Amino acid sequence: MTGDAGVVVVVEPGVGCGPVRLGMTMSEVVAALGEPEARHPLRSGEDETLYWLRSTFQVAFGAGATVVDVQLCAMGPVVAVFREIDLLSTPADEVVARLSSLGEGSYDEDGSSFSFPRARLGFWRQGLPDEDWAPEDYEQYRDGLFWDTVNTWAAPGGT
Repeated sequence: MTGDAGVVVVVEPGVGCGPVRLGMTMSEVVAALGEPEARHPLRSGEDETLYWLRSTFQVAFGAGATVVDVQLCAMGPVVAVFREIDLLSTPADEVVARLSSLGEGSYDEDGSSFSFPRARLGFWRQGLPDEDWAPEDYEQYRDGLFWDTVNTWAAPGGT
């Protein structure tokens, strides 16, 4: 996968993102995306996260060396799309409202995160709209109005 601007990645909750599917092996993911730009082992020593597209496409592998979580991040070339919604460039409240058919969802971390647990779709932002944002922080934090990440994860015990 190249670092080209505007790489559209379709999010499929509980299934995967783009060509990456939950449950894939590391070699299958590398075959689909190319060699990662970076790797980071998680604390357990068994888990690992691989990064592409300036670290905006992140794939986490669990104890079985298969994909357990895929996360897409704003501030890079990734355009995360689900149901024709640009999930990271549409206001956070609008994303939640437009996806209400996914079932019950909830905010956590005082509003910094939201998840639809049954659909296995989650969002996170670095801050909230009512925080005191410095002008130099606007580009990175976007006044807390938008989600900074979207992720989907494997069901416990499998995909």
